[in-house]
Amino acid sequence: MADGYLECQKIDSIMDSTGVGNPSIQADDPNDVGESRSPSPQVGGPGERHKTLGVLPLVALIFFEVAGTPAGSENAVKAGGAFWALVGFAVMPFIWSVQEALITAELSTMFPEDAGYVQWVAAAFGELAGFMEGGMSWLSTAVDTAVYPVLMTGYLAGSIETLDQSQLGQKIVFFSIVCILSFLNYLGLQVVGRIAMTLLGVCLIPFLVFTFMSIPDMNVTKLSEKRPTDEIDWGLYLNTLFWNLNYFDSAGTFAGEVRNPKKVFPRALSISVVLVMFVYIVPLIAGIGISKNSTKTWTDSSYEQLSFEVGGRWLQGSIVFSIGMACAGMFLADMSANSFQLLGMADRGMIPKIFGVRSRFGTPTIGILLNMSMALLALFFELSELIEMMNVVYIWTVLLEISSFLLLRYKKPKMDRPYKVPLSLPAVSLLLTPTVVFSLIVMRFSAWQSHVFAVIGAVCTLAFGKLSQKCREKYPHYFNLEMLNKDEKEQLPERTFSTEDVHAVLLQHEDEDEDDAT
Repeated sequence: MADGYLECQKIDSIMDSTGVGNPSIQADDPNDVGESRSPSPQVGGPGERHKTLGVLPLVALIFFEVAGTPAGSENAVKAGGAFWALVGFAVMPFIWSVQEALITAELSTMFPEDAGYVQWVAAAFGELAGFMEGGMSWLSTAVDTAVYPVLMTGYLAGSIETLDQSQLGQKIVFFSIVCILSFLNYLGLQVVGRIAMTLLGVCLIPFLVFTFMSIPDMNVTKLSEKRPTDEIDWGLYLNTLFWNLNYFDSAGTFAGEVRNPKKVFPRALSISVVLVMFVYIVPLIAGIGISKNSTKTWTDSSYEQLSFEVGGRWLQGSIVFSIGMACAGMFLADMSANSFQLLGMADRGMIPKIFGVRSRFGTPTIGILLNMSMALLALFFELSELIEMMNVVYIWTVLLEISSFLLLRYKKPKMDRPYKVPLSLPAVSLLLTPTVVFSLIVMRFSAWQSHVFAVIGAVCTLAFGKLSQKCREKYPHYFNLEMLNKDEKEQLPERTFSTEDVHAVLLQHEDEDEDDAT
């Protein structure tokens, strides 16, 4: 009996050491993606060294992904009038922002890795769909990133007469801004997080001062002035609301860098939604209340003009400076999100592993260089064209994310969710219905060229995804296959072994023992 017991122990030991019959690599559902894992770092040290983000740095990054300052909201007043602009910024967060934040919190804790929404969609619809999501999201955010150096250059040109008259000078300034901010991204996500927290105060204080100084001269009756619906520029109105209140999902691309996703993501996203609403609505109330002109005359520079009327040159200069710094913060946040998304896709073997190489600061070097190159291309486009194209592409990606969220809830209800939206599948579907409807309305009022751009983007990303898969099969050494191999092992069906199999393993093991003894 003792010999039989020892023989069984020996078999178990050999099976465990070879991974044969190990239940830890079995999955109940062969289609289940299993428990999410953070990828091993490529270059830059131990994986824990890269987990640098806590609640406040993540709040600052999300804030600059979404808003930055109240600047940019003026066009909602121009397009819809005082009442509808305020209603839009008060209601829109409960139609769009809250839903996007809830989805991001649940899926980011399910998949705490830098691939973010790419992995969400891949888990629901397969790798090719995930690649399309990644490609279109990257394109959308790259366009968004390119907007901010253009704005910064414009503000500087408006303040410096000699620069305003020199096209070459503006191009040199634009190039310098892109290079300096890209270098700050290279220095590390922890550095970017600290800069974002500092810029948060720098950007908001001038607008708080403007709001308090406006109170004595406010005419509250102006807040309720309604413009007839047939006089509202619905395309400009909806696109302005959408552009100023989206991109909460970009936080998912930092999931692999967050210290405790279960606690940090829900807190950071909740704080961010409230902060964004406050930052838009309060200064708008003050600005509308003191404005002496028709709301139809509002422009992108209305806050600058109103601040001069309230506080003079020093307040106007503070507002202009805060807007410029906000553009810098938004560029830093967008570039970080986009670069880490590429790193996450490389860690998952979707694109060549060179995109997953980290610098000594833990940052994705190739991703930063690629995003910097895309930002420089903004010199050849008009700003309004960039914004509308970005909105339509982004809507496509969000609709994919919503579909993935619902499908994962339906197909994998028992999958581990460290944070879960406390609603049933029917209830959460009802919650997301206004978000989908609003998305379709924004698309309805977008120019046909933007839809063509989105279709071309989708086709190109699918083609690149298929090409990447073919290259991975032919040249696997250029891709990181570690995450793919882990997924495949977890999806292996349970195996059974005959007596002959066991004896064969034992004989092989005894031969190895004899060779070792010799």
